[in-house]
Amino acid sequence: MILIIVQTVLMFSRTLRRRGIYFFVFGFAVKINVGKGRGTPRRISTLEKMIIANVMFISATATLFLILFIEDIILFRQALFFDIIMPKFKKFIESIDIFKLYLFAWMMALIIGLPHEFLHVFFGRRVGMEMRSLYIVTLMGFPLLFLTEANEEGATNMQRAFMISGGILMDSIVLLASAILYLLYPENIWMTAIFYVVLAYILINGSMINIIKADGVQLFFEVAKEYGDRGIAILLCVWFITIFLFILRPLII
Repeated sequence: MILIIVQTVLMFSRTLRRRGIYFFVFGFAVKINVGKGRGTPRRISTLEKMIIANVMFISATATLFLILFIEDIILFRQALFFDIIMPKFKKFIESIDIFKLYLFAWMMALIIGLPHEFLHVFFGRRVGMEMRSLYIVTLMGFPLLFLTEANEEGATNMQRAFMISGGILMDSIVLLASAILYLLYPENIWMTAIFYVVLAYILINGSMINIIKADGVQLFFEVAKEYGDRGIAILLCVWFITIFLFILRPLII
């Protein structure tokens, strides 16, 4: 209640708004200017196309894992989730207080969110896109969203695809690092929690089928647009086949 009152009062501070800090009743947002400098616009190189192709493979893999395991995750039927993950999650919840929960939430935001958006900015500038601002949005003090504002006017489909691929690529690097730490310290409850949170994030954000405008969906859409109506038609076929497999998954496996 105190936090809501403080945030409501700070809503009216013009000084904070001029500095890029915007309060609302249930949270606040921070705007970080990353500079409006635009790199030299150019065509996507072969190496950058290979990076896009590799990130598309990562996205397809994330989608496949969702198809295979989401029903078991929801119903807690699979032994991996029921016998291994759930006991560790329960132990983590029992060992944490509100201060540690805030600490963990911001630690995950800094581990996942900032590097993810940084690579969006870096990749966008590399191909000549104008990257403007980075936003951090919170809800009741907990980090909720990290967003990058870019001027996409005049950018090609493949330039946008390359910019988007940066986030998924960074997610993969963070997942690899967290997996190594988890294997080195399997009994450490914090390492376990970090690994599974990062894994869940990349499965959701990297998936090519999603009800939200996640990176995986946007990546495939931008690449499809590069090839016109034929590319969009192929993408729609891939989406329908993927959803069809998701529906038939209980009958196939």
